[in-house]
Amino acid sequence: MYSISDVFLKFKDDQGNFASNDVNSLLALYNATYLRIRGEEMLDDAVTFTKNRLQSMVEHLEPRLAEEVLCTLETPHLKRVERVETRRYIAVYEKKATRDEDILEFAKFDFNILQTLYCEELKALTITTEESNIFTAAMQRWDAHVVEQLPAYLKALYINILKTTNDIEEVLKCQENKNAEFVKKLREQGSNHMVSTVQTCTIEHGIMVVEANEKLKVIIEEAWMDIVHERLLKKIQWCF
Repeated sequence: MYSISDVFLKFKDDQGNFASNDVNSLLALYNATYLRIRGEEMLDDAVTFTKNRLQSMVEHLEPRLAEEVLCTLETPHLKRVERVETRRYIAVYEKKATRDEDILEFAKFDFNILQTLYCEELKALTITTEESNIFTAAMQRWDAHVVEQLPAYLKALYINILKTTNDIEEVLKCQENKNAEFVKKLREQGSNHMVSTVQTCTIEHGIMVVEANEKLKVIIEEAWMDIVHERLLKKIQWCF
């Protein structure tokens, strides 16, 4: 059966290893691999190859291209927020000798208009520092009795957070899930400081921070592939 990943065979040499020295081709391949799903071993190999190859080349590239490589390695195109990427690319496009001044001007104009709109919306949504401190203190206490100390518009949110978390804990207990007590411990621990995902992973699996980081990277990559798979299935269903 034909697989989409077969088109990447042209990046392989006679020994079956990926081989390319063209930076733009490597960037294109690296970005394309983030459309892979579970089981596409060729693209799994391509991720490792392109990442290592680009990392080894970056210090020898011209500044503009090196910046693009570093940005892509940190966040592939498919994982970027469109509007944030637009702002970043305006600065990149502005430095190109082949730029179109009219397109550049319209891009800036569009971004500035939208930025103004976002600022107005943010003003309407932003709570004061004092209210934020009160809400944070209430979250740390984790007590329904402190709800009366909160502003009216935060009371419902606080009660819902308490109720949802407690409901989850009860469901886990009914299922005899070992994570029920773990959730409680994390909540108690969180009353003194912010609990990180990495710290949670080290406690749950009894591993060191370095191992936890690697484990979380794998979990994130697998979750991303599942998201891509679902998106592709929906597109196929829509076509039929």
